[in-house]
Amino acid sequence: MKAISWIGSAIIFLAGAASANAQLSVQMKQAAGAAMADVVVHVTYINSGAVALSIPERGLPRVLQDGRLWNDAFLVVSQDGDAAAYRGIIAHLSTAAREKTLTLEPGQRLVRQVNLSLNYELRPGQTYKISAPILRYRILDGTEAAGATAIDKEASTSPVSMLIVAPLPRAGQSAETVLQEASRVTSCPPARLKEVTAGIAAAAGIARSSKNYLESLYGYEVGESSILVTFKETARYRSWFGEHGDPNIANPVNDRIRKTVSGVATRFALLKPPSCDCPEEMVGDTNAWISTAVPYVVNYCPRFFDLPVGPNVPSGSKAATIYHEATHFSDTYALGTTDLDEQFPSPEDARYVARTARDLASEHSYGYEYFADNHGNEN
Repeated sequence: MKAISWIGSAIIFLAGAASANAQLSVQMKQAAGAAMADVVVHVTYINSGAVALSIPERGLPRVLQDGRLWNDAFLVVSQDGDAAAYRGIIAHLSTAAREKTLTLEPGQRLVRQVNLSLNYELRPGQTYKISAPILRYRILDGTEAAGATAIDKEASTSPVSMLIVAPLPRAGQSAETVLQEASRVTSCPPARLKEVTAGIAAAAGIARSSKNYLESLYGYEVGESSILVTFKETARYRSWFGEHGDPNIANPVNDRIRKTVSGVATRFALLKPPSCDCPEEMVGDTNAWISTAVPYVVNYCPRFFDLPVGPNVPSGSKAATIYHEATHFSDTYALGTTDLDEQFPSPEDARYVARTARDLASEHSYGYEYFADNHGNEN
């Protein structure tokens, strides 16, 4: 479903007249001398303008020491049109971390190196089109028009196509990866386990109530020759998922939303014992995270324990965080959600996505979190 999320670049906020001297470009190339079994790329962000630019850290590829990406930051599509499955981790950033920025001075470059082979399921002999995240950047020259609501611009980037020539995977490699990931699971000490348990109970509660709420919006009327479905449009539904439309017309977006809300409520019974593994690089910025290779295990970082239990806490809670993480798992109940490259994490952003791109809203983990937590207490 990652291919759908990349359409998000088409709904980036653009407002105000930006300085002609401001330009952020993104270049990507395959690293020379990389091992045949690996596809390594360098992503370079260049301020080619005459003024300083501010870039949100959340939109940059971030890699742990062991090479795992923090988030599904790339679109990797094969010549057959299939998106390569992501096998890295998905980190839930703290509110403060989502506001962090980096400043690029004129002429300055920022380079990130990513091993795609470690983070995506690549098939040998395939040609892949690889796209780097598209960023919004802010001009720091102080010339923006008075009263402008935003001075964000979209970075210029082009997909890079390259021929992936990799040996056949070793027998049992996938199993080895799962075992390596599972070995990192770290039990939580008793005091923190108690806090996590309270958060899970609260999260399961909002999962059940949001499922019941959504199902209550559907009704059924017996007609002369068929059963007609009705749907009650409400502000709560519309805020996070957009206009539902005629429920008697097949709509994969509506089906996706309904299955996800229902599936997550069921999924809480499948959660495995929590882990308090938090890599050093993630300690300051992350509330919790999951690994796509270890289903139903949520890992908690120290910042998680500073949150109130919740729910219905606008600044974030344990309950909302756990619900968010539970939406990411894929199983027979529902496909996992995406963070949309951390481009639209705030309630305002999530509402914007719901209004302008319902297909993205049906994939958006933050939208589901706010719907379940009833952010704003909408009816």
